[in-house]
Amino acid sequence: MLKLLSTQHLLVEKPFGRRWLVLRRTPAEWASVSELSRVFQQAAAVLRRADHEKLGLLVDLRLAPHHQDRLLEKAAADEANKLPSFRRVALLVSAPVSVLTAQRQARSIPGQVTVFTSEEEAFAHLDAL
Repeated sequence: MLKLLSTQHLLVEKPFGRRWLVLRRTPAEWASVSELSRVFQQAAAVLRRADHEKLGLLVDLRLAPHHQDRLLEKAAADEANKLPSFRRVALLVSAPVSVLTAQRQARSIPGQVTVFTSEEEAFAHLDAL
């Protein structure tokens, strides 16, 4: 896997032989909204340089901390809305309980977004491009 961006909070990777990228959230907590915005802007710049109109995107939130901070949640949704759109987006969460939250978050991500709890199903969805 080729690393395109590595921060304390987000990784952007390109799996070899696949027509999609991975945006992976780490377990690190955000210190502030400004930190969240800065890191999302870095990720958006990397994703824009990719051939995003022809690629899929796997957004892996399985390690993301679970919190109820409305300010951070709104900031994350605002920043996700600024990401470039991809042909297909798979949102990967850790448990079925997270699916409802993920579906709400998916509304702020540009493009066709499908939520998965199975890595294999998410990969198959993206490989079908």
